[in-house]
Amino acid sequence: MPSSQISLAIKAGVRKINISTSLQLAFSVAIREYIVSNRDVVRKGYLADTILETLFSSVRKVAKNNILMVTEFRNKKNEKDF
Repeated sequence: MPSSQISLAIKAGVRKINISTSLQLAFSVAIREYIVSNRDVVRKGYLADTILETLFSSVRKVAKNNILMVTEFRNKKNEKDF
């Protein structure tokens, strides 16, 4: 879900936003990119910790951006209330 849509939803009064889909998308994009960029490793095996760290890093980034966006919007709203 683009940040512009999340901002509009918050402005419209939405108080719960599920971000599972965006996290799953970040995970699948990261794993695809990892596999494509490491084609030379095919048939040699992948190290699970290397793959997982790459994937978790991507998911963390998306989650952090979503949290920061919601927090920033809430702070702006609170400033207007005073």
